[in-house]
Amino acid sequence: MGPRTVLGVLLLTTSLAAHGGVYRGPTSPPFLPGPGGPPTPATPTGGPNTPGPSDPSGLTSLDGWQFWWEYNKDHWLALRETVLGPRATAPADGWTRSGAIDRRPSEAELIDRVIPAIVRSLDSTSSPDVSGAGIVALAKIGRTHPSIDVPAQFENRLGRGSLEVRETAALTLGLCGLAEVFEDLVQLATDSGAGRKLAGRTPIEERVRAFAIHGLGLAAHGSADVAVKRRVFAIASAVLDERTLADRDVAAAALNAIGVLALDAGVAEQKRLLWESVAVLEKFLARDLGRGDEVVQAHAPTAIARLLGRGTSNDHRRISAAWLDALAARRRSDNVLQSMAQALGELVPPRERGEEWTAVSETLEKVWADSRDQGTRYFALMALASIGGEANRAFLLRELPRGQKGTERPWLALALGVLARGELERGGAPDTAAAALLLRTLREVENDDVRAASAIALGLMKHQPAIDEMLRLLVKHRRRDQLAGYLCVALGMIGDVTAVPTIAAVLDEAEYRPSLLAQAAIGFGLLDPIGAGQALASMLRKKDESVGRLAGIALAFRYIGDRRAIDPLLGLLGEKDLPDLARAFVLAAVGGACDRGDLPWNEAYARCVNYRAPIATISNGVTGILDIL
Repeated sequence: MGPRTVLGVLLLTTSLAAHGGVYRGPTSPPFLPGPGGPPTPATPTGGPNTPGPSDPSGLTSLDGWQFWWEYNKDHWLALRETVLGPRATAPADGWTRSGAIDRRPSEAELIDRVIPAIVRSLDSTSSPDVSGAGIVALAKIGRTHPSIDVPAQFENRLGRGSLEVRETAALTLGLCGLAEVFEDLVQLATDSGAGRKLAGRTPIEERVRAFAIHGLGLAAHGSADVAVKRRVFAIASAVLDERTLADRDVAAAALNAIGVLALDAGVAEQKRLLWESVAVLEKFLARDLGRGDEVVQAHAPTAIARLLGRGTSNDHRRISAAWLDALAARRRSDNVLQSMAQALGELVPPRERGEEWTAVSETLEKVWADSRDQGTRYFALMALASIGGEANRAFLLRELPRGQKGTERPWLALALGVLARGELERGGAPDTAAAALLLRTLREVENDDVRAASAIALGLMKHQPAIDEMLRLLVKHRRRDQLAGYLCVALGMIGDVTAVPTIAAVLDEAEYRPSLLAQAAIGFGLLDPIGAGQALASMLRKKDESVGRLAGIALAFRYIGDRRAIDPLLGLLGEKDLPDLARAFVLAAVGGACDRGDLPWNEAYARCVNYRAPIATISNGVTGILDIL
């Protein structure tokens, strides 16, 4: 889909082994190689093979805590809002009425310079890498133009080029949020005659339909119009109601689209739609599709949790009771049980709220203690952290010192940090006992996974007394990319600018180590966005086409882009001799710097996702919606 990049170097292990990934352009977040490793595309667009992760502990990579963190971190980092400031309507000079500068690109900059530069790049080559990256960048900006037909940039690529470009074009019809293309998106998703004409295929390929349905979900998620939400629901529910299961990718996309409708139960019309949506999802989850297709049903609990959120309604009671029974009886596939365990963490209140909620946390503790499936165990643990409460906190405090060092303790440390952050966000006091235990673990346990997870946990808690130890470890272990990278992110989350010189030095050394480069840039950006942006722009000016290097820089701009990045990025796009692959990564960086959203565009689909239930169009490290920068 559009161009894809496999950056398997970045599941953050220090020992790497060759694996058959194919670089396909700037779209795969480097931290997220998918289940089982990326497949070899049928028509690769070329590029070198990528070293992928090996795990000296013997675990499969999906058992690493890093996967969960990377999929779920964005709403905690809230990096663009931290860096750019709360969204404001700014005049063309960039100054808000309060006198504070708005670092987001202005309307004039986007119209006069950015959109024309992207379109010139799209017109300059037929490269699928450039095409995919360019239309995603336009979609992130999400604006029309007085003299450029922006919708046509998406529509014209629906019927030509590689499958990757065509399905990316379908997705961008929803990502862009433009009302002018919504009807085209509907026609593609429903495989209508008009849709087939747009796609130039009869029937429309299932992958293109799946991406169109995911695009519908994005359109509904970003719209306040209940009519748009209801229309998307009608299309997605029709897919799920079919007597024979639709193509797996299409069915999973329909689940996702309903799950991100973003319905407000306080508005009568939306509340009715919420009830209908939950009923459709429950019905699909209850169908007897056979174990082989339960991998699709595994995405239903996540969709339900996203819709309902945390609460104590009759729906919450009924659904949580049913899922507890399934977990106790182990009568569903591992993938479905994993999703139920994780989704409970988004649905129910702490056990202190009553006996029925006590049963939820007690069942999750039991799953952690004796489930045969590691994924279900880890998701149950994170659910306990998300639920929070004093009893769950006490449980995690007891378990952390007891956990197996190389496998369980990283998850327990992360869980303790997530729980403590939740209490802070609800107005609670800092958890000094948990922070002291995590800091002691950081100092004393000489295991990179444990230390990295403990650092992230302390960062979530914004625990300033940990700064000196983190800086000491960062200086000592700056050549160990996993540990050093997460130390940089943790220092950034704590927010003490005294860490800037050390992180800046790490970033300077990390130019050809894309994992560390991206993590250091995120930490740097949280503390000093001006300095971080200048450092990254300087790296981009160098005439160097190393794909890993370009990918790391592009990913960093996804998180810390601001208007001061526009000049160097557009300068690079204006170079006629810039190779296509490098141009594609620069376009990805432009899209990051000019994204209209505060969170990465696919965060709504990433949070709470069961990445262990493999659906290629969701994520496999190469060709899914979560693999696009």
